[in-house]
Amino acid sequence: VFCSSRYATDFSSFHCLLKYVAFLLNVNPLFLAWEKLTGVHLKKFALRALVRVPVVLVIGFLALAIPFFGPLNSVMGAFLISFSVYIIPSFAFMKSYKQRQFIM
Repeated sequence: VFCSSRYATDFSSFHCLLKYVAFLLNVNPLFLAWEKLTGVHLKKFALRALVRVPVVLVIGFLALAIPFFGPLNSVMGAFLISFSVYIIPSFAFMKSYKQRQFIM
């Protein structure tokens, strides 16, 4: 519950701005890949902004369709962390440094 003061309004506005910037920083690589795929990466900004709209709509649809993604992501991370921390680096090390045997 916010008290009705100038600070509460300023904080809410600043928080919305921070959320907007965080969204743009996280989605920018996806935007760049989509622009490259559609061939508008060298065009004017207005056209690139228009091409980004479907990406935002898909992200919004997925956010509404999967509202429980946070707990689902936590469970997946709990089960897959050992695979990504221990098993994949071990296989990469063995593949990189395996000894080649030469027949003479």
